[in-house]
Amino acid sequence: MAKAADLFKNPGGPVTGVPDDIGHSDPISAKLARIAGDFRDLQQNRYIADYDILDARNVVKYAWASRYVAKAEQLFLDWNEEKGTDNAKVFLAALMIAGKWKK
Repeated sequence: MAKAADLFKNPGGPVTGVPDDIGHSDPISAKLARIAGDFRDLQQNRYIADYDILDARNVVKYAWASRYVAKAEQLFLDWNEEKGTDNAKVFLAALMIAGKWKK
């Protein structure tokens, strides 16, 4: 999913790495690029939270967790504004099946 999100990280540019017949002719909006970047960041930090970010008491630090909860909340707000676009639909498809696409 992180690799699929990376396909959408360049605002103003085209979606690259997906088949031409998928329907992604619009430039990537700044909001979708931010959503893709935040999705990747949240995914990576979820892994860190599961395995690497414990303090001496084996607890995730509140400030660290709070920062990523706020980021996730903003991502959902942004997604509600962006989800109807064609590129947002391609983004969802990429998250689910990008590894299966034949290029």
